[in-house]
Amino acid sequence: PYLLMLNDDVEFDSDYLSSMLRHALAHPDSLIGSLAVYGEDPSRVFWCGKAASYRQCRYDYVRREGLAGCVAAEALPGRGMLVPTDVFRRIGLFDEKAFPQYAADFDFSLRARKAGYRLLCCCDTALVVSTSQTGPGSVYRSDPLRVFLRSFWHVRSPNYLPALWRF
Repeated sequence: PYLLMLNDDVEFDSDYLSSMLRHALAHPDSLIGSLAVYGEDPSRVFWCGKAASYRQCRYDYVRREGLAGCVAAEALPGRGMLVPTDVFRRIGLFDEKAFPQYAADFDFSLRARKAGYRLLCCCDTALVVSTSQTGPGSVYRSDPLRVFLRSFWHVRSPNYLPALWRF
């Protein structure tokens, strides 16, 4: 059995789940993440699993053409991650106290990797990400300076200093 985690601000094709399951069955003991593309330009890759820091997840320069199958990932976001349920029994849940909004998913995937699970990103199907929906202070938004500065203490911001420090 598996648990599929999805963000509420993503869209996906009708073959998304079958593709994810196919790769999960082909790669037991693996967490399967999702290729993510920009809603504004679906040919541009937003995420393909290659950054170990959730602050370095932008792949503007990568084009989607030619990406297929599964690629090894350094970390996985929870916006589209298929997880074998035994992972939760083995490493526990997301650490919502240390990471109340951002980075709990990355922390979870890194703990799973440390416990011996492989992290893979499925490139056969993609999630379409609406970057305008992200938290205050994000590099994807054009917030005023005061909003950006406040974002370091805003729990729903990717810049939230206490979470960055813990990560």
